[in-house]
Amino acid sequence: MAVQVCPDPGTDIGNFRADLDAVSPANVAKAVTAWPGSIDTAFTSGLTGPQSVAAGAKVINDFATTIDGHLSEAKKHWGIITACATTATDPNKRAIYLAFSLYDPNPRIQQITSLKTAVTSLADSLLKQFGTADQWTGPNSTDYVISAEVAPTFAVMQNVTAKVVNLTLKVDPNTSALSTEQQAAGSTTFGVRKYSTLTTEIGVGAVFGSIRVPTYGTSTNGAGQMIVAKKADTSPSLNAAVLANFVCRCGTGLLVPMVQVGALASKNLPSILVGGGVRLFGLGKGDIALGGGAMVAWYQDLKKLKVGDVISGTNDITSDLGFISSPKIGGYVTIQYKF
Repeated sequence: MAVQVCPDPGTDIGNFRADLDAVSPANVAKAVTAWPGSIDTAFTSGLTGPQSVAAGAKVINDFATTIDGHLSEAKKHWGIITACATTATDPNKRAIYLAFSLYDPNPRIQQITSLKTAVTSLADSLLKQFGTADQWTGPNSTDYVISAEVAPTFAVMQNVTAKVVNLTLKVDPNTSALSTEQQAAGSTTFGVRKYSTLTTEIGVGAVFGSIRVPTYGTSTNGAGQMIVAKKADTSPSLNAAVLANFVCRCGTGLLVPMVQVGALASKNLPSILVGGGVRLFGLGKGDIALGGGAMVAWYQDLKKLKVGDVISGTNDITSDLGFISSPKIGGYVTIQYKF
């Protein structure tokens, strides 16, 4: 059996305590505080996103290696202390070793072991979540892609909710245990649509049309007979219409040009609208737009009868009315509210 050399209990005990103190809460907190800065420094130096994350993960893993080294040394020194408690030849030194060996280091060693596991797990999670190249985009891959699930189309918007969470690493002041704390910093919901120079928006508007619908009534001729008489045309029409706007992403500021087409589902004046306009861009849901253009309309007019024909009553006029075969061209102005 090898003889345990126990020259100096003060040195052996000091070495043991130094290894434990190296992983004290204060020292761990100091190292943890520097981790985010290591990633920021890597970004500032011109590294890509994945490279910067890898640099930060390396700093964390290096700290885990340091913890493991102190843990191994502490166990080695503790082995010397417990052995010398029974084998030291100098009774005074043996008494010192024996007295210190009454201390139970297992709880502290277990705390340090758990800390090493937590640190290693943090580095692995950092690389897994942020270290893959296809999760980054932009110049030099410095823009992190938060989600790959947002897939809007030209026609359909997709609502996206973005949340910002402050993540804080905390070190227990008694055990050095590492934990994370999340605190919501804010959130917002916005619509996303696939980019195009012209984006389609549907709205409803009040349409003022220039086309006047002819109206007819009755009168009497010199012989006292009832005849068809022309009445005053109706005033310019006012109807509701549904319009599709093709809004230009031209970067023109507050007033943005657009092309629009629409339909006027009027019982007396069905029409097709083709024109353009401007609207307040960037205000989101509820914009006001002004538009105008050509109005292609159909209305009812006399088919066989004409002004001055003898009739038996107003029913003759009503039964003779029918929509014109060739549409009338006019103009319109609309005030529109975007859905």
